[in-house]
Amino acid sequence: MPIYPGHLAQSGNLITVDQALNAPTVITERLAELIEPNLLVDKVFSGSGQAVQGGGVIYSQITEKHLYTDIDVKDRAPGDEYPVVYSERPEPRLARVQDFGGKFAITDEARRRNQSVDFDNDVTKLSNTITRKLNQRAIETLEAGLAALDDNGEVKGHSWGALNFEGTTGVTKSADRPTADFAAAQLAADKDDLGITYKLVLVNPAEKAALATAYGKDLADVLDSFDLELFSSLHIPAGTAYMVDPGQVGFVDYEEQLTTTTWRDEEHRQMWVQSYAMPVMGVTNPRAIRRITGIN
Repeated sequence: MPIYPGHLAQSGNLITVDQALNAPTVITERLAELIEPNLLVDKVFSGSGQAVQGGGVIYSQITEKHLYTDIDVKDRAPGDEYPVVYSERPEPRLARVQDFGGKFAITDEARRRNQSVDFDNDVTKLSNTITRKLNQRAIETLEAGLAALDDNGEVKGHSWGALNFEGTTGVTKSADRPTADFAAAQLAADKDDLGITYKLVLVNPAEKAALATAYGKDLADVLDSFDLELFSSLHIPAGTAYMVDPGQVGFVDYEEQLTTTTWRDEEHRQMWVQSYAMPVMGVTNPRAIRRITGIN
């Protein structure tokens, strides 16, 4: 579910400060335009399809122990009964709604003089801060999901910082390359037998730079060979990569999507601009995530 599903047609993106303050949805549109390209939440999670009620969402986590029944099926002889099969039910969990937002003031002088650059800077700073908080919350949610697993979903990786693919000596062995880490993560998923195919790899910009340096123009082909999309964010811990199956990880819903309100502060002769979003997210399939460690 997108953080803001609306869309406003603007003429050349030209709008005055006064017009923006009188039409808060225009500010919301601008915030969404800045937030969405860098938003990790919508890359990893999908909408649950259920309404957010009572400040939270009840959900369950599925692991490999929920894949098969505890008692096997049997070949029934004529006149016999089939065996009663049973499997452990996932424990219900509750994901609580969170409320992230902030506000800033625009003086009457700035409004009257149409100080649009200052206004847009304030909007940009607010969008960056909302993005950071949502991305941090996404990583925290992934980590909470991994913590439910006995092995924490961890794959021991190799250093991506000193790769050498050229020359006759000192060439990085194939078993020590990032491609080996990608393959190991997918192999672990295949052994889980949960139908997981990793399609997204999340890295810190430092690891993205290491991959770009090592593979150069071939990086796109390397990722394509694993059917992977690369996404980098400063909010992903350095030295760690997350491989995820976006359609299987979990959900993000909003009790209230990105919203902007404005109001008059007559005492100080200024207008307040306040924007917020109320997301709720959770991991329903922890095995749809693999954490590759030790890659810095």
